[in-house]
Amino acid sequence: MLFPRKCAGMLMQAVLIVICSVMMQNSSSAETGYMPEIRNAQNEPDLSHLPKFYTSDSSYDEFVNEYFMRHLSIDKSGVYNDGVMLGAVNHMWVVEWDWWMLPWIDRGAMGLARQGGSPSDVPLSTLVTCAVDKYGYTWGARPYPEAKNTMGSSIPTFGWPWPKYNWNRTVTQPTGWEFNDINDGFRDKWTSHDMELQPGYADFSLAGRITGSKPELISPKFDCDSFQIPIIELDITYKPKPGEDASKCIDGLKIYWTTDANPRFSESRMVTADYSVMPPKSFAADYSPWMSSSEARYALYFPMYLHQEWDKGGHRITRLKIVPGGDDSIGDDVSINYVRASYDVRMSTTNATLINASYKFYMWNGDDQFLKEMMPRLRKSIIFMNEHLQGKKDKLLNFDWFVGHDGLGGDKPGHGLIGCYWDLLPVGRFDLESSYNYYQALKAMSELERVVEKKKIAVPDVKVIAPNNMSQISYIETPESLKSLASNVKSRIERSFWNEKTGRFVRNIDINGVKHDFGFLHHNLTALAFGIGTEKQRTSILSWLDGDRIVAGDTSTGKDIYHWRFAPRTTTLANKDYFFWPWVIGGREATPDLMWTREFGNQIQDGGAIPLTSLFDLMLRISDGSQKQIDAAYTGTKEVQQWFTGREICRRRRL
Repeated sequence: MLFPRKCAGMLMQAVLIVICSVMMQNSSSAETGYMPEIRNAQNEPDLSHLPKFYTSDSSYDEFVNEYFMRHLSIDKSGVYNDGVMLGAVNHMWVVEWDWWMLPWIDRGAMGLARQGGSPSDVPLSTLVTCAVDKYGYTWGARPYPEAKNTMGSSIPTFGWPWPKYNWNRTVTQPTGWEFNDINDGFRDKWTSHDMELQPGYADFSLAGRITGSKPELISPKFDCDSFQIPIIELDITYKPKPGEDASKCIDGLKIYWTTDANPRFSESRMVTADYSVMPPKSFAADYSPWMSSSEARYALYFPMYLHQEWDKGGHRITRLKIVPGGDDSIGDDVSINYVRASYDVRMSTTNATLINASYKFYMWNGDDQFLKEMMPRLRKSIIFMNEHLQGKKDKLLNFDWFVGHDGLGGDKPGHGLIGCYWDLLPVGRFDLESSYNYYQALKAMSELERVVEKKKIAVPDVKVIAPNNMSQISYIETPESLKSLASNVKSRIERSFWNEKTGRFVRNIDINGVKHDFGFLHHNLTALAFGIGTEKQRTSILSWLDGDRIVAGDTSTGKDIYHWRFAPRTTTLANKDYFFWPWVIGGREATPDLMWTREFGNQIQDGGAIPLTSLFDLMLRISDGSQKQIDAAYTGTKEVQQWFTGREICRRRRL
């Protein structure tokens, strides 16, 4: 029958969502102001108010409803459970997937456990609190200081949690210090003046009291090209003497550096807290969860490569000096969790995710207060993509403004940096994922601007710091200008990323103009799901997917593309060395028991599979409209059912 086959495919659009993350509880400390709350929140899940799917195939219904509930994750069988029911998410790279499903779900009926026990609407509060810095760059989360006894974090805040400076193979002396292990040999290499340091590392920090009018902490000497260390990360905590406001302590912070050509510290090579991407004075609400009258903690990020005395490369940086305060700081306690001169790990997708997710949630809930809260942030995000990433100029996102996002793979440190969930593969100079998300964001923003006009929602004017780090840029877009730009971006994607020889889209184009094509099926399908691709291109990709057209040289062809059954492979051509350098170097250093991860098919990003790809696979087939593809979508869902049922039987037997 035609109806159940169509229905089955449409249902799978809703349920084939994968979430590959251990969830983090939503912070109970929220900034002052608007915070969206769950409507009709229930302590326990209310199944009567959650979707249930029916077709003429009862066995299919049983499968699809169980599969759906697992991904809705309202109990211990859910994918968001890791022994403890965490349930909530507070970072953007999972919202990137959640906006396909959660906008139309009654989140009150999901139960508070799914919200991390919080009455706030976690997906919406994540959007509301996610940091948008002075340039308009959208962080992966709100500022979230990491645990003091670790290096890095599982939460992508300023950017992806890795790589850090410890993957710099161009130096013999480190350019970052964690202050976690007293046996690291660096405690006595840090020198101080007008400060009384506590012995060892107090609470995994370099801590002390300011005793004079010119306090300073001077790092051990190193020697590093500035290209390898474009960003300084500093996690610093102040505890002022009684009666003083902790938030004012940061006003005296300065960071100096020396170079091989200029070995003396100088005011010309110095930045203050205002130089950070989120100056504490301007972004007080973003730091508020870690502020009190007696203590203030700041996780700061400094774009050093924008300073003419640091630059993107060529300067040899040799030492850092941290001045934590000034004349009025005597008696204040200071502790530094870490200071790192490290890589630019900013992400290429977060700006578009903020806009696309906000659009989806608003169009379902119609919450004008939410839209009013979000619009200034969304406008800043658009400016960043249009200007800093040159979307207006190139009609694609261009990552030249970042450092190391040049698309060059191999073993050269600092090049081929990642920028999204696919965290082994270089992004840039242009990449398909960022550009199709940008296209979607332009369309979404055009619609939101129409809503603002129609409903007469007052939105304050916004400005961001320009790419030159001096002037400001105002938001000037209209619904019409955004729609027109989106159309041009679509056409440019279809021209620039298409590989005539293989009949599919390439993943990215590096700084040398080389197109990298590993049969990245996941991104081909997602681009088509977003409406990108001419009729000829869509037909070509379908014929490749169906095995009717074999791409010469591919490792996986024909039926083998569906080797994993629940979804097609993410890539069809084995990748030997087009990774960013830690994965390349790590492969050379891998022990025999880890070498299996380097084989085609044993890594998600190289011949593996994720269920999310099935969503786009089925969407493409259903949107084709032909009986052949509708039947293929139905057959595909039945194959997923058989795979899932077999896995579930095995799991229960093990139990």
